[in-house]
Amino acid sequence: MLDANLNGAPVTPVAAVLRIMGKPFIFATGYGDAAPAPEGFDAPVVRKPYNVAQIAAAVAEALGRGGS
Repeated sequence: MLDANLNGAPVTPVAAVLRIMGKPFIFATGYGDAAPAPEGFDAPVVRKPYNVAQIAAAVAEALGRGGS
């Protein structure tokens, strides 16, 4: 799980490496319902505040994609 923005620093470089490695990941964001995954990454997004059910669903979605 990657926070979409850590104190103003984007996590997209980390997401890019994970994508190259074929590792699934999830974005967490506090930017609201309309915010897509950062920079067009095809990864599940959970919006803060999130709960265990949302995380479980996002993990299942990410694993089903076989890499984001």
